[in-house]
Amino acid sequence: MKSFKVICISGLEKVQRKFESAIVDPAISFSHVETPEKCLDLLVHQEAAFLIYCDEFKPDIRNAFFKKLNALDKFNRGINTLVFTKSEAVVTQCANIYTTGVVDHLPFNASFTHINTRFEVYKRLYKKKTRIRELIENIMPPDVADELEKRGKFPPRRHGLVTVMFTDFVRFTEKTEEVHPVELVNLLDSYYVQFDKIIKDHKLEKIKTIGDAYMCAGGVPKRIGFNPVRVTLAAIAIRAFMEKMARQNKFKGKPVWNLRIGINSGHVVSGIVGKLKYCYDIWGETVNVAARMEANGEGGQINISEATYEHIKPYFECEYRGKIAAKYIGAVKMYFVKRLKPEYSVSGNGHTPTAELKQLAGIIKLDYEGAKEYMFARLRNELPDYLEYHGWHHTLNVLQSVEYLGAREKLLPEDQVLINTAAIYHDCGYLESYWNNEEIAVKTARQTLPKFGYTTSQINIICSIIRSTKVRAIPKTKLEKIMNDADYDYLGKPEYTKIAAKLYKEWQHLGTNMPRKQWLQTQVAFLEKHRYYTKAAIALRKEQKLRNIAELKAKLA
Repeated sequence: MKSFKVICISGLEKVQRKFESAIVDPAISFSHVETPEKCLDLLVHQEAAFLIYCDEFKPDIRNAFFKKLNALDKFNRGINTLVFTKSEAVVTQCANIYTTGVVDHLPFNASFTHINTRFEVYKRLYKKKTRIRELIENIMPPDVADELEKRGKFPPRRHGLVTVMFTDFVRFTEKTEEVHPVELVNLLDSYYVQFDKIIKDHKLEKIKTIGDAYMCAGGVPKRIGFNPVRVTLAAIAIRAFMEKMARQNKFKGKPVWNLRIGINSGHVVSGIVGKLKYCYDIWGETVNVAARMEANGEGGQINISEATYEHIKPYFECEYRGKIAAKYIGAVKMYFVKRLKPEYSVSGNGHTPTAELKQLAGIIKLDYEGAKEYMFARLRNELPDYLEYHGWHHTLNVLQSVEYLGAREKLLPEDQVLINTAAIYHDCGYLESYWNNEEIAVKTARQTLPKFGYTTSQINIICSIIRSTKVRAIPKTKLEKIMNDADYDYLGKPEYTKIAAKLYKEWQHLGTNMPRKQWLQTQVAFLEKHRYYTKAAIALRKEQKLRNIAELKAKLA
């Protein structure tokens, strides 16, 4: 079950303490915000099971909050809200405005026992509701379930490009005569569990199973680009799994099961028919041709139509194998998908797609926010205390600077993400060593960024940007120049002297024992040799840097 999150909205410390003390169940995650506006900001980024709204704000603020809460609840799942007030009329007003959730009343004089008992009931109801929701979403797509819950029906939808895949076990009926029914069901389940995992990993929609036939699709109920590539990648993964199982069964002396796979792309209609045992399904000639592709295929092969082939041919090696007659549309060309092209497979192995292809097909997404959260958590918690200059706050300053300079240098969004990531990672080498930290940062980036969906080419660019921050490095690309300017942004700030003093303390801690005068001379030499590369940094920092140099020289005079 998801965590039962409760947010208390109150600017009164005594109210906050009252609920925090009363809610003692460790399974309940309790937090508070001072204003309704802050609560709305929080709900944009995270879910909550329950809100406690304390009636201490003006009526217009209260009404605006519940109206915005309605608009925020896009999926009509409702956030239960407890209004802590003396007036039941206020509760009625709130309930009339907030129609997507449930509003309840808690009197001002409620005891700790009363509050705790009430939330125990709410938690049980939430647990039951969550379980029901999980079961529904296991039966049909979440978007379809949302509409059924909201409107009580799901009208038919037309979809443009959808790719449909059928699988079927070769000579299944013949083999089942030799297998006990219970064993047969367990056998099918063992295969379908893996098929389900592959379909989920490739972000496709399982439609149904009929006996030994398995049907799924890409592009429904939501439109997704490159769905022919995505479905074909899933088919290759299923074929690889079947080959693995065949080797294992042959070694153990068990029957070997072969699978035919058929794929077609085109228009479909989706919907739910009937009232008993709802089932989301798709229909159309595209589905019929996909079934024909499977029926006319061969065990261990992926048979695709010309419609699918035209979408995937840049990425896969295919073999033309002739035509079949299809009702209403005439002859359809067929192709066997043999393997991925070497440039789109890991080490050219033909079956494991590169991160670039997976990102292109939408199977993996670049999770910049996840990488940012991961690295900042490490920097805050693991950096040595003596790093007064190279602490996590320096990384934050550099990040803010690359965002500022990137905007003024009109970087493309994808380039901005890469340089932001480099800024976040560029000093993580200090987690291990003060010296050669850039190379350690590069190593860390290569180890961790693939987990957040970054491709090899993207990581290579990020690592080049990190290396450009070495003291004597000369930045070459636009991104490297922006990063270099951001890393040395402080040289042209009015507070330069205070910031540089922190760096001096770091050096002293490391045993350099540099006299103060020598430190000032070193700084003058460094600042005079340093240059800003981007027009934005020159305009922002050059004049102040010259003033900082003059101030340093005055101290040496």
